[in-house]
Formats: sequence, structure tokens, C-alpha cells
Amino acid sequence: MTSNPVADFWAAHLSMPLGRHMTQTYAADIAPGPTYLRIAWDRGEDKDLLRQLAGKYVLFNEQRPDNMYEEKPLPDGSKIGGYDHGHFGFSVLSEIVQLWPSDALAKRAWNLMIKHGVAYAKQPNSYLTLASKTYGQTGRCRISAMCIRYLSDVRRAAEALGEAAYALVARGLHQAHISNVVSQPMHDGWQGDGLKSNHWRAFQVGIFAAALSDSGYINIPPFEAAIKASVARDPDGTPTGSFYYDVPEPITTPQPWTNLPGWKLGNGNGVELWLYRYLPADAQAVIEAANTKLPVAVRLKFGMTV
Repeated sequence: MTSNPVADFWAAHLSMPLGRHMTQTYAADIAPGPTYLRIAWDRGEDKDLLRQLAGKYVLFNEQRPDNMYEEKPLPDGSKIGGYDHGHFGFSVLSEIVQLWPSDALAKRAWNLMIKHGVAYAKQPNSYLTLASKTYGQTGRCRISAMCIRYLSDVRRAAEALGEAAYALVARGLHQAHISNVVSQPMHDGWQGDGLKSNHWRAFQVGIFAAALSDSGYINIPPFEAAIKASVARDPDGTPTGSFYYDVPEPITTPQPWTNLPGWKLGNGNGVELWLYRYLPADAQAVIEAANTKLPVAVRLKFGMTV
């Protein structure tokens, strides 16, 4: 009997009724690492089951409203949200196109990607088209990462379908975003639920680093430095078991940062998973110790030991 731990996990976490669930660990469609669909496929899990789940995923997402932030009630009484700037993930849909390009499902997945992308592009001061180049004042790494990853996903899907014109546009916009993010400071201003000073929100930097590395840009030390600085350490350099949610800018600000207004700590069992693959071994060990019962699928997703 074939074992399908990743497919079975994805089946139980297939739908994200509200866009904000995308940044919850078990949904994780936009988290660093391959999609659950791709992991299961590459592991040789049941292809028929994966095709069935892909169909359900597309059907669910076809019910999303076109407008950002808008919510729509579903027949079962739950609500589904339109995508927004900080939750604009299409990697699963792109993988569906790439895995089954001749299947009618691929066209539906493609249509969804393009519909929502065009709607985003037509927004006044759209970040996607760089009509506004700042990505706002907070969540800047995350928003730019959503744009970069979306454009990578569109390009790959377009190439799988032979949509040369879309591939060309996506490639051009993608390069424009890469040039834009290296031309300006990317840290955030103060915000109500975090540091009330300029800072880097560590797990959002992880999303950004992942989008860059997925695009073939491996020279990302400034962003890895911000992630590594989120590890709280004793004077001798040993991790304390805690992680700063926000890293002050400049990251050379003397510790302890617990003196800073708005500081928050995690203990390794939350968004720190999103940073795992960019952290040194001693910090990874802290996260491993805080997450001894994670499903295999989640461990594979975040690059943890299995």
C-alpha cells in the first residue's frame, strides 16, 4: 500500500477560507520551500489522489471574489476572501499547470492566476506593476516577495502552456522588481503590533529571501543577516531558546532589544519555522527541540530533518 503522508496532510489543509490563513504554518502555500503538491509529486505519492486534490483546490479558489480584501460567503456558511497585497500566493496553481499542462484543469488554474493578477495590476498605484515602488511602509519584504514569487509562477506556468507573450511580460516585470528592491531600503517603519521603530520583521524577511532564491538569486546576505539576528543569544553567543519577532534597523543595535518599545519574542514553535533553512545549526536545534511532533509534510516543507 502506497504511503501518502504529504498528500494526506495537504488534503486536510487544502482550503484557506480567508487569505490571511496563507501565513499560518500548516497552510503555508507561500512559505519558503516547495508546495505540498510538488513535494508529494516528487516523492512519488499517489498521482491520482494528487490530481483529485488539485481539482478541489482549483474549485475552491474559483469561488474567491475578484476584488482584494472582499469576502464572499460559501454554501457551508464559511467565508472566502479575495487576495490582498500580503497574501497573494499562486504557487500551487502554477504547479497544477506545470504538472498537468494538457488537462482542462490546467486552463482553469491558469485563468485564475491571470484573472487575479490582472485585477491587482489594474489597482491604482499597484505594487505588482511598480506603479508604486515603495511596497508601503510595513510588510515591504513580504509584499515585494509576493510580487516576485507570483511573477515567477506565472512565467513557469506560461512556459508550460506555450503562452509566450505572458512569459515575456512576467519575466520583464520580475526583473524590474529585482532591480527595484536592491535600489532602496527594504526595512519597515514602526507599527502597532511590533517594534515602534524601523525594523525587519524576521519571518517576512524569510518569505523575501525564499522568493529571491527561488528566482535564482542566491546572493542575499543582507536579508539572511536580519534573519540570523532574530535569534536571542546569551553573552557567550549561545541561543537562549527565544527568537525576536522584529529585528531593529540597524541590526547592530545593542541588545537586549527587550528595552525597545513593541518588542516581541517567540520560542521557536511559530513563524520561526519559516526562518529555519536560513538559520545556523544551533538555532535550528532550538526550533527542532520546540517542534518534536510536527507532521512529516511540514518538516519537509520547511527543510527540517525527517
